[in-house]
Amino acid sequence: MIRIRTLLVFGLLTFCAAIATAAEAAPPVSGEVRVNGQPLALTHAYLLHAPDAFEEKQINAVVLLTPEPLDAAALRAAESLRAVLDLAPRRVVIEFAGTTSDGSLAICHPAFPEGFCYRTTSGEYSREEAAGGHLAGSVQTFTGEEETVFDKYLVFYDLRFDAAPARDLKRRR
Repeated sequence: MIRIRTLLVFGLLTFCAAIATAAEAAPPVSGEVRVNGQPLALTHAYLLHAPDAFEEKQINAVVLLTPEPLDAAALRAAESLRAVLDLAPRRVVIEFAGTTSDGSLAICHPAFPEGFCYRTTSGEYSREEAAGGHLAGSVQTFTGEEETVFDKYLVFYDLRFDAAPARDLKRRR
């Protein structure tokens, strides 16, 4: 009887450890973004803070989602938001105005002409402060389906993120 209890307790502990490990291993980005049916796999999330484009004294939370990790030395050396964004030509940027859930989105995708990023304030945005200074949230198309933009691109986004603090920047450019 003691052996069965011991095995049961051991099994329960192993199960709990597996659940805890799975929770810790949750990716910082999930969901998808597509342009003309071509997905852009995003795997890394960075939380930046930078002055608003119009209200310099207002500091916005800027979530940068990338398919590859940023070069740590280049990120440390970047002196402006523009310099950080230039480190990831393929990216999604979600900017929240001040402490609100009012957001804007920029998708820089290979299906667009080189150097072009689709920008919109349309969509459903959410955000919440998370442990360790992280910012967690989501953004999705307003309709929940693909949307035609500029009469020639089919765009879809439905993303969830947990962005770790990366940089506080004093300048946008």
